[in-house]
Amino acid sequence: MRVDPYPLGTQSKARSRRVMENLARPRVEQHVPRYYFNVCCDRFEATDVVGEYCRDQGAAHQEALRAARAIVRKQLLAEDLPQHGWIEVEDERHETILRVPLRSVAY
Repeated sequence: MRVDPYPLGTQSKARSRRVMENLARPRVEQHVPRYYFNVCCDRFEATDVVGEYCRDQGAAHQEALRAARAIVRKQLLAEDLPQHGWIEVEDERHETILRVPLRSVAY
């Protein structure tokens, strides 16, 4: 037989109190920056106009590596891997902060 550790009605009152305390607490808004991942190679350039929110430059680098792996995997299956290709990561001011060569993830 299961015994309820809370007397009837006290669980919902405690939960309501926690909810009200959380609502009364001031919220600190943190700005999560947007990064743009442009794909460049010998034959074309694809500009990212939407971007992705990443918590910092390290997370943007990880996202660029993930995207590069996906591109390389797709191009290897099509046997059409460009000789010189990279993903250029731009910050919110559209300034290039890093460049990830596609070949760097192929090994």
